[in-house]
Amino acid sequence: MQKYLFVFDFETPAQSKNNDLFEYNDKDTEMVYIKAEKEEQAFLWGRKIAEKYVREMYNNRLMPYTGAAHIEKNETQYAPEILKKVPIVLYGMHPDIESMLLKRYGKDLDEWRSIIHEKVLQTTKSNKKYYIIAAIIIAIIILFALIF
Repeated sequence: MQKYLFVFDFETPAQSKNNDLFEYNDKDTEMVYIKAEKEEQAFLWGRKIAEKYVREMYNNRLMPYTGAAHIEKNETQYAPEILKKVPIVLYGMHPDIESMLLKRYGKDLDEWRSIIHEKVLQTTKSNKKYYIIAAIIIAIIILFALIF
C-alpha cells in the first residue's frame, strides 16, 4: 500500500456568506493521507472524506461537496511540521473529522452550527406558511371548478 496526500478545498459558513455578499472566492484547504493500493482509489475515497467533512462542518447530512480536490504530487511545497499533523487513514476509513474541525475552528464551529440551525428553522417556518397558502388556493380553485 502506498500513502497518498489528498488535498481538498471548501467554504466555511463564514466564507460562504462573505463570498456571496462581496463576490469573493475565499476557501479553506484540508489534507488527509490515504493509504491505498492505487492513486485512483485514494482520490475517490478522499472525495468521500471531503464530503463528510463539509457535511459535519455544516451539521447537514444533505450538504453536497462541490469543492476542488486532488492527490498532491509535490509534498515538498508543505512544511514538514504541517505534514506531520496530517491524519493518516486506510482506504475505506475516515479520520476523526469532528476533532479535525474543533482543532482548526474551535468555538467558531459551534457558532456556525447554531446560525445554520436557526436558518433551517426559519426556512421551515417560512415554508409552512407557503404550504398553507398554497393549500388554500388549491381549495378555492377546486371549489370554483365544482361550482362552475
